[in-house]
Amino acid sequence: MSEMKDENTLLLNEIIMVRERMIKEKKRDEKLLRKCEEIERYLNNNGLSKDEIVKYKYKIISLDKEVDQYDSNKKKSLIWMIAITGAITSVLTHLISGGVLKVDSPGWDVFFTKYLGMFLLMFIGVIGAMTKLLIDEYKTGKDRTDQILLGFLFPVVFVNLFSYNEGQIQGVIIVNLLIFVCGFSVEFILLFLNRLIDIAKKTFNLEEKEDPSRPLGSSEKKDSLENK
Repeated sequence: MSEMKDENTLLLNEIIMVRERMIKEKKRDEKLLRKCEEIERYLNNNGLSKDEIVKYKYKIISLDKEVDQYDSNKKKSLIWMIAITGAITSVLTHLISGGVLKVDSPGWDVFFTKYLGMFLLMFIGVIGAMTKLLIDEYKTGKDRTDQILLGFLFPVVFVNLFSYNEGQIQGVIIVNLLIFVCGFSVEFILLFLNRLIDIAKKTFNLEEKEDPSRPLGSSEKKDSLENK
């Protein structure tokens, strides 16, 4: 009986080590955490039989292996995400610019074109964000597969940002480039929004103006008082 208790304690220590490793290595996947919690709760609340000890030993081994493969599994899901995003943007571009949408009702063709165009731009923004994340990950030098993923992603970026025909680049699609850069850089979004605010102020004549009736130097005095 005491041997089983010792085994139970050892298993409990092992699952605690797995949990602490997940936290330390920032592998806090919800699915893995649920598995870890389930095992830890069971070991805390139950005295295990010999069969259960064997069963939970292999559960902990299996969970530990999943933690090892966490990064590679993330990369696999990213590959599928890139492929699916590339396919969706290609289809949307074809629908919008290829004349596929033929709607008899006046105005509906424009509506669907704008609606699909919005989704196209949303996906291009996602492509920009994925590019940024992959470049940041590549700079850490932790995983050489990041370079392969960037190579896999670049054709998706190219097809959505450049117009080309018969192997010749004809130009840059400015709107797509703007959305891609917004997905790539939060700083660019903030600068762009600030610029829009400046334009709106000028358009609606909302810029602050000096009051001609106010005596000279009053603004400087006010600023100095506020600083005090």
